[in-house]
Amino acid sequence: MRASLSIITVLCLCSLKVSALDTFPEKFVAGLNGSSVTLSCDKAIKTPVTWNFEDEIVESHEDMFELEGNTLRLPKLEVDVIGNFTCWSEGQEVDYTYVLMDMSDTITDSPVSCTAENFNCTSTISCTMKEKEYQYFRLRDERNDGWLTPSTDGRFLLTHKSNPFAEEAEPIVLIGEAVSNLKYYFKIHYSFYIRDIIRPGCPRVSVLKKNNLSVLDVNPPDSWTLPLSFFPLQHEIEFQKRTDGKIISQLYPEPNNTDSSIGSITIPTGTSKLRARCRDSLLLSQWSEWTVWQNVGKRRPKNGKNPKKKDKKKKRIHHKSR
Repeated sequence: MRASLSIITVLCLCSLKVSALDTFPEKFVAGLNGSSVTLSCDKAIKTPVTWNFEDEIVESHEDMFELEGNTLRLPKLEVDVIGNFTCWSEGQEVDYTYVLMDMSDTITDSPVSCTAENFNCTSTISCTMKEKEYQYFRLRDERNDGWLTPSTDGRFLLTHKSNPFAEEAEPIVLIGEAVSNLKYYFKIHYSFYIRDIIRPGCPRVSVLKKNNLSVLDVNPPDSWTLPLSFFPLQHEIEFQKRTDGKIISQLYPEPNNTDSSIGSITIPTGTSKLRARCRDSLLLSQWSEWTVWQNVGKRRPKNGKNPKKKDKKKKRIHHKSR
């Protein structure tokens, strides 16, 4: 009977909020090591209330816990008392608060990195947030209240509106928060201008034949801001030689910054395949990703002869001799 009651008690304690931290908690307070933290049982209609820390009842202790009305004060925050605190009224759990250790002062390098593909009026900013030993992250624009959580590929997608032809007056400021399974927490601010995080999409390239020569037709990414005369691109092309596999890299300051119809590059003789990338040539922004390697025609046999035709000719001669 006693064992059954113990099981029921455990189920009741876990019914509202589990103690294990396996996601970003909705309600929490964070304090520095050695600081004081005060919790309030706001949802309790009647007082006094009782408190549980994880699965143990909290009792007043001068150095650890101070109970008064519907509040609980931790005068000196330590690792031993970080975790889930639940408050109870008339035998029912009515509220909870996670107490986390604030480790913001230990974060020396920014864990946030952002890029934007263009200067359009409405830009999508792609950000990542990573820090060793932290598992749960969220971001928001300082001007908005809504938090963003990462997608399945770990990216945060923020929408920003601006005038692409006007100088940016103020930077964008992001607020980031993270928690770990060990109930550690940090908060950071990360600011930038759109011009500093530009990274174009891949250029559009295709191998064509013009006047019996192989040329590379180069066009800006679909997402790039126009006109090209105002937002010029620089291209880097890598050509792999057919004979020895050596890769030669060449920079092209245009070729299509005024008219995409003249954006052709003559491909060096003996090239087997090539790839390209681009960047803003005025800002010298980050390079785009490389395009996939593209083959340049087929390898011709030595002396320019077609062995298949030669074989067919031999077969015809052999057939006549019979």
